[in-house]
Amino acid sequence: ICQGQSYSLPNGTSVTVGGSYPVTFQSSAGCDSVVTTILTVVPTFSETISEEICAGEEYILPDGSTVTESGVYPVVFNASNGCDSTIITNLKVNPLPDSVQIGTSTFCQGDSLVVSVQLNPGEVIVWPDGSDGNTYIFTETGTYPVIVTNACGSTTTNVSVVAEDCRTCEVFLPNAFTPN
Repeated sequence: ICQGQSYSLPNGTSVTVGGSYPVTFQSSAGCDSVVTTILTVVPTFSETISEEICAGEEYILPDGSTVTESGVYPVVFNASNGCDSTIITNLKVNPLPDSVQIGTSTFCQGDSLVVSVQLNPGEVIVWPDGSDGNTYIFTETGTYPVIVTNACGSTTTNVSVVAEDCRTCEVFLPNAFTPN
């Protein structure tokens, strides 16, 4: 029998463990007959595994087939004796890190530009000075590398910021005039 099944002996007793089971029968004439059942229990298994890959990668299932999307993938191994086993793979495909989309930003000289970003879970950002918070303050014109990292790698984006001269021109109006 397969593991988890039961077997009925000739006397009606149900067993689930492999072994030798002699059953004695008596006839009306007083003669005994013995029927011995040798029971073998074939082990089966059912296993669930959880795996993670990065977007763009392939995962090879226990049967040799490949998958690229998150999902639950059961693989049944059919045994010639009818005692099948199953491996269930819970696959999660993690995204590649996002790039920072700020575009060219301007601010007035002497002021600063505060940039805040929303990161996906598991992502870490590294700003030009090596800091890793979700907010960074730019104070000078330039093109700066910003790196976003997660378990699947890193993406570098060059962020351009421009400090403009925002001073207004002062108009001088005299409070008195001369003829020339």
